[in-house]
Amino acid sequence: MRRALFGAGTPREAANVRFAFLVIIPAADMIAFVILAASDAETAALIVAVTCEAD
Repeated sequence: MRRALFGAGTPREAANVRFAFLVIIPAADMIAFVILAASDAETAALIVAVTCEAD
């Protein structure tokens, strides 16, 4: 996952990331997790949304 998100597969390569943000967006029937990261060369985002259905 680290390689897909940051383009870096080792902790030393991941240390080159300039900044990273984690945003959690709650709603009545959904929650979303957003991770944004940027290095000198690239910017990456990972978004995961989970919904619930009431029975």
